Amino acid sequence: MSFMIKRFRKENLLITLQIFLLLCIWSILFRIFFFLGSLFSFFVRSWKKYFENRNILGEMHRKKILPNVSQDTFLFFCSSAGEYEQAIPLMESLEKSSKNVDNIIIFFSPSGLKFAQARNETRKYLLSGLDCLWTWRQVFKKIRPKACFVVRHELWPAFLCEANRWGQGVFLVNASHNVGRLNYFSKIWKRFLLFFVKHVFVVSKEDKDFFCQEFSLDDSRVSISGDTKFDRVFQRAQEKVLNGHKFQEKLNACGEADSRVVLGSAWAQDVDLLLPAMNFLKEKNQTLNFQAVIALHEPHDSALNHLEEKCRKAKLSSIRYSTIKNILKEDKKFIDVVIIDSLGILSDIYRCGNLAMVGGAMHYQVHNVLEPACYGLSISFGPLYKNSKEAILLADNGYAQVVKQVYDLANWWETQIDSKYCTGSSAKQYVKSFLGASDNIMTVLQTKQIFYAREAINH
Repeated sequence: MSFMIKRFRKENLLITLQIFLLLCIWSILFRIFFFLGSLFSFFVRSWKKYFENRNILGEMHRKKILPNVSQDTFLFFCSSAGEYEQAIPLMESLEKSSKNVDNIIIFFSPSGLKFAQARNETRKYLLSGLDCLWTWRQVFKKIRPKACFVVRHELWPAFLCEANRWGQGVFLVNASHNVGRLNYFSKIWKRFLLFFVKHVFVVSKEDKDFFCQEFSLDDSRVSISGDTKFDRVFQRAQEKVLNGHKFQEKLNACGEADSRVVLGSAWAQDVDLLLPAMNFLKEKNQTLNFQAVIALHEPHDSALNHLEEKCRKAKLSSIRYSTIKNILKEDKKFIDVVIIDSLGILSDIYRCGNLAMVGGAMHYQVHNVLEPACYGLSISFGPLYKNSKEAILLADNGYAQVVKQVYDLANWWETQIDSKYCTGSSAKQYVKSFLGASDNIMTVLQTKQIFYAREAINH
C-alpha cells in the first residue's frame, strides 16, 4: 500500500513539473511575442493599443491596490466591455451577500478599460499584463483573492495556473460552445486550460453535454446556470426606462410618427434595405407617418455624410440627432430619418421605437438582439444571424423576423402596425424567462459549499 502511495505522489509530482516547465516555456515565448509585437506596432498603428500600458504591477502601485485582510476580494477577468457587463450582476450579488466584499476587474482589451472609465466604474479595474507566471504570481500576492471568475472565454494558461493556487480557485462563468467543430489540437489545448478551472457554469444543457463530453469534465464540475447577459440587459433596460424621457422628447420634436423603426448597429447593406422599404410604405400608406432612426455601427463623419447623401437620393428628409434642438425654434415639419451621431445611446434610442431592425446580418453577422427584445420591440434582422444564440432562439420561436429583400422588410413593418400581429411583447416575455443566472450561480456556490470561510493560505 505504501509503495502505491509513493508511486502516486511521484507521478503527481512529475505531472506538476511537466506543467510548470510547459508554462515557463509559454511565458518566455509570450514575452518574445510581446516584444516583437511592440516593435511592429510602430509601423502598424492599429496594433499599438494592444501593446501599450501592459505594466499591471506599476498600475496596481499607482492605484494603491494592496491586500486587505478585512475583506473578501474577488477577481473578475473580462475580455472587453461585453464580458464586463455580464459580470456586473454577479459582482452585485456578491456585494449584497456581504458588506466585506471587494471586487477587482481585469480587462484584456483596452476598449473594456475605456468603457469602464466612461461608465464611471467605482470598483477597481486594471488592464491585463503579460501572461507570464512571474507577473501573475506578483499580482496575486498583492491582491490575495478569495476566488477568481473568468467571464465566458478569457482563458490564459499562466493566469489560470496562478489563480488556481489562491483561495477557492477559478470559476468559469457563462461558458458556452461556439458554432462549429473543434479540431484535435484545439480540443487538447482547451482541455489543458480547463484543468485549472474548479467549476464551470454553462448557459444551457447542450453546453453542459458539450463540456463534459468534449473536454472529459466530471459532471459535478459543471452546472447549468443560464447567462448573466440576460440579467444585465434587463437591468439596464429598467435603468433606461426611468431616465430616458429626454430621448423620447427629442425624437418627438421631429414629428409624431405612427410607426418608428430603429435600425441599430447599422451597416451600408442594412441601410440599402431599409430606405427603399420605407419609400414603398410611404407610397402605399400616404396617411401614415413612417419614421426611421438609424444608428450606424461606426458613426464617423464620412459614414454619416454618406448616409445623408443616401437619404437625399431616396428623397427622404433627414437630420442628425445632435442638431435636433435647432429645429425646435423652426417650423416642425416631419423628418423621415433621424441619424444618430452620438456614441453610447443606442439602448436609450431603442426604447423610443415601435420596431427594431438589428444590423450586421445582411453581410456578416447580427449584432446584439437582446436590448430591443427587452424593451418589447418587434425585431427583424438579416439572414446571417447564426452567430447569435439569442437571435436563433427568437427566430426559431417566431419572435423575430428574418428579412432578405426589401419586400420582406416592408411587409413585416406594415404587419407590425396592427397590434394583433405585433410580436414585441411576446419576445420580451420569452427573453424574460431566461433571467436569474446570477442567482443560480450564487445558489450553486452555496449549496455545493464551493465557497466557505477564508482559510489562511501561505504562498
